[in-house]
Amino acid sequence: MKHQSAVGSGQSAGSRQWAARVILLLLALVCSAGAAAAQKIEKKETYPGQWLTSYYPFIAVLPNNGPSFEMRAQHWQMAPYEAPVTAAVLFRARAAWAPWGGSWLASIGMNAPLLRPGWRLMADIRAGSDTRYGFYGFGNTNDIDPGPTKESEPFLYRVQRNLYAATVDLTRTITGPLRASVMLNGSIADYSSLSPTSTFQQVVGSDLNQSEGSVTGALVLDLRDNEYDTRKGLLAEAGGQFGISDNNYTRWYGIARGWMPATKTTVVAARIFVSNMTGTPTLLAQQVLPGWESPYAVLGSEESHRAIPYGRFTGTGLLGTNFEVRQGIITKGEYGALGVVLFLDAGRSFENDFKLTFDDWTVGGGGGLVVRILRGNVFILTYGITKNESHVGFRTGWMF
Repeated sequence: MKHQSAVGSGQSAGSRQWAARVILLLLALVCSAGAAAAQKIEKKETYPGQWLTSYYPFIAVLPNNGPSFEMRAQHWQMAPYEAPVTAAVLFRARAAWAPWGGSWLASIGMNAPLLRPGWRLMADIRAGSDTRYGFYGFGNTNDIDPGPTKESEPFLYRVQRNLYAATVDLTRTITGPLRASVMLNGSIADYSSLSPTSTFQQVVGSDLNQSEGSVTGALVLDLRDNEYDTRKGLLAEAGGQFGISDNNYTRWYGIARGWMPATKTTVVAARIFVSNMTGTPTLLAQQVLPGWESPYAVLGSEESHRAIPYGRFTGTGLLGTNFEVRQGIITKGEYGALGVVLFLDAGRSFENDFKLTFDDWTVGGGGGLVVRILRGNVFILTYGITKNESHVGFRTGWMF
């Protein structure tokens, strides 16, 4: 289905909207970095094993919305200085609201990478409403050009998704850098059409309510120099997932990430990922890849493809890759840094016809501004563009 309707002033109006978003997100980058830095400035000495607390206002982005106003809180125990993580145990909470679209999110969780010798734990509970999530149909819908319909039919490729989910991931070291992980997921996802002419209503219906539970097992090889600002190493995982809903589904997947320092201030990084499902997966299962300790949205957004929006490609199969060059401009060691990132992202989806191929991939590129506060507080503003689309993204922490 390809829509060709257009509005004469749409291009200039769209340009103004993107310019406004970029300006707001630049302000978000500065304000968020400043808030995080202020929380870290303490007169007393800190030491490994000490418990610290921070809470601060924040500006970020919720899926396909404008900036979100947030409150974040963290309570953590400092890890030893030589450890590959900054926190031995970290408890976190987040509340966010995006007034331009009405999306909201509330979450609590914990990360315990040094739970016990050889053991680590991640847990997360969240509830939220994404009022502008993407849905363009199933499979590799790369023939769609959404540009001409952005003004005349703004909800043509959008759907509201209310999501309530919980995740627990327990990891055990087998030997050296080799680990085994078991992840449990439970979710309730309610989708609602935003327009009677939307693609979601034409393909799925006016609404869709699904609940599911799944278990994922994976082998993980971790050869990184550290986890908070990786410059060198390899992180690879291969796993399988079994999900239960009204019907069952199975998935196999693999993800590999690598980092290499080109100079003292330059890091070259790459990631490849592949996944395929059989049976009858839920819509949510087709929108998320269950990566180790950090499931992420596919295919689209600053989580998987920075040149297209959240939900751009949905299907039972997936191929993708990310390549980036991280360049420090001003570096002050463990105190912080200012830099840029240049990236090239590519991928495609399948609907019950998975195969290894380079045909019909959507390729996009772009760049971004990076601010690092102390060792592990990284803030990134990106802009990516493909043949027919573009995307502005903001995130905390590296993409991978």
